[in-house]
Parts: sequence; structure tokens; C-alpha cells
Amino acid sequence: MTEGKRGAKPLRYSRRHTHLTDQQAAFIAHLIYGLPPSEAVTWSTIVDLGWQHFQVEWSRQTLEKRAGIKEAYLHRRALRTAENGAAGPRLKNSADSSDDDRRVVNLRAENEKLRAVLREYDCRLVRYVANALAHGLTEAQLDAPLRPLVDPKIKSRKRR
Repeated sequence: MTEGKRGAKPLRYSRRHTHLTDQQAAFIAHLIYGLPPSEAVTWSTIVDLGWQHFQVEWSRQTLEKRAGIKEAYLHRRALRTAENGAAGPRLKNSADSSDDDRRVVNLRAENEKLRAVLREYDCRLVRYVANALAHGLTEAQLDAPLRPLVDPKIKSRKRR
């Protein structure tokens, strides 16, 4: 075990901020499922579980990012509310539908921006072709394939 600053908690790992691995997240989720049904599960208790078993104090946000841990937490909360005679676990549909609605609105806004960019490109293309034809370029010249770009810094072998 290494020690951090003076008076700080001793760390088990050499890094001050140890990353949460998949195995550790799965183990914490297993511990959450194994807690007594009568015990209220909060994020602070989950952070304490991480400290008790790994001597690392991950933040609630770090733990919540892992799907297994969050699923175990929500499952335990649903069991607790059903046990207390409440209306039952909250339906995911209400929360998911608001998230889905927000995503749909964001995607529609992004689609409109991209359509505006495409319209601008179409107008620019029409303007370029009209200018090229006005300056005497033929349609065959416009349809000609692009010439390969040659870097002037590269010397060809024929120039020796």
C-alpha cells in the first residue's frame, strides 16, 4: 500500500484515481444484488461498497456510467418501492419517452442543418457550372476526369 498526502487515506493502488474495470463493476453490481432487501440502497452506499472491497472511492458518476451497476441500483430501488406499498416501480417508458423525444428533436434539428448545407452546395455547384460555361468551357471539358495531383517536391526518376 502506498500513502498519499499527509493525513490522507492510505491507497491500495499506486494511482490516486484508479480506473473502474469491467470485473470490478460486475463485482459491485453483484454486491448490490446481494444486499439485504430491507436495506435502502443509495449511491453513497454503493460508493462505500467500492471502498470496502477495493479501497478506492469512485464517484457516483463513475459508478453510474456502468450499465450493470446502474441496472442493479434501479432494480433494488424498484423492489424497495414495491415493498413499501408504493405505486410500484416507475415505468421506464415515461423516462425513456422523454429521452427519446429529446433525441428526436435533436436529430431533426441536425437533419435540418445538414439539408441547409446540401442546398448551399447545390446552389454553389450550379453557379460554378454556369460560370464555367460562360467562360467558354465545354461540357466535355467539365466531364473530363481529374488529373492526378503531382507534388512539386517529389522528383521523378526520368529527370536525372
